[in-house]
Amino acid sequence: MRKRDRSGTDAVAEAIPSLRAFALGLCLDLQEGDPLVEETLEVVLSGNESAPSGMGCKTWLLFLVRRTFYRRAKPGSTRSRTARSGSKVAGGTAGNGFSLASAQILAALGRLPLHHREVVVLAVMLGERYEDASMICACPMGTVKSRLNRARRRLGRELALFQQRP
Repeated sequence: MRKRDRSGTDAVAEAIPSLRAFALGLCLDLQEGDPLVEETLEVVLSGNESAPSGMGCKTWLLFLVRRTFYRRAKPGSTRSRTARSGSKVAGGTAGNGFSLASAQILAALGRLPLHHREVVVLAVMLGERYEDASMICACPMGTVKSRLNRARRRLGRELALFQQRP
């Protein structure tokens, strides 16, 4: 039993970088992403919930991060739908390790609707399978593919415009 608990703890620990990246992709703010992950991990460590059958540990944890994010978002708030103009990540402030190109990519990502942004982060940045992204986002796999296709086209247009500027 102890060995099984240890492997579960290891799986949670290994997933933390992905959880942080997903939370950052949702919040677009370094100050909000880590508390979101911490709140999610508190739920996991409390032992009150467990992964549904057929859902892997990492997929379940990403699902919980998303669920926690939406629970925190206030009804009617545009904060959860688009990047705020003062976002610390989307703004690409000097000295934070981001190049100008990285800042432009993050700003373009922040201008995506949230439902597009979350599938880009899951499928493109984290490399999650469409099936897993479908479970995490609680929508059909065809919807994930459609959202990802639209998001890629929009990001491509925006980044092409960035490269054309003098």
